[in-house]
Amino acid sequence: MTERAAFLWFERAARWLPGALITIAVAARLPTLSLPLLERHAFRQTQTAFTARIFHTDGIDLLHPQLPVLGPPWQIPFEFPLFQALAALLMDLGIDETVALRGLNLACFALSAALLYRLLMPRIGRFGGLVALVVFLFTPLGMVWSRASLIEFMAVVASL
Repeated sequence: MTERAAFLWFERAARWLPGALITIAVAARLPTLSLPLLERHAFRQTQTAFTARIFHTDGIDLLHPQLPVLGPPWQIPFEFPLFQALAALLMDLGIDETVALRGLNLACFALSAALLYRLLMPRIGRFGGLVALVVFLFTPLGMVWSRASLIEFMAVVASL
């Protein structure tokens, strides 16, 4: 294969490769979405899940999220509960609580991967963007946190 042919092949592949990489990364995490929230930072994950469950059963109140674990006034100001509200809406559609929370975080992870690639590609080129995308998608930290019941990747999407 000549250098010109290799370049043309890479240019064609670079059009579909980011989407394929993101799809592979999401597919690799799908089997674990329904696991209990017992891994690392279980308190933080269940706190997010508990607030989302209360939103699901009692209605969404973004300014006064309830978390009845430490006593009155039943509120712990961790963060603005937009993630929990969106997860509660997914639960209202009939999606299991854990799957709704982990799935929403995974969707935010996939969207942040796409935004990261689009942000970097004009600055460091297609190859550099693909390298950054692979690192983002398949590092151990990303593998663990992208399927957790946490708000972190919603914050990443918002910042990108």
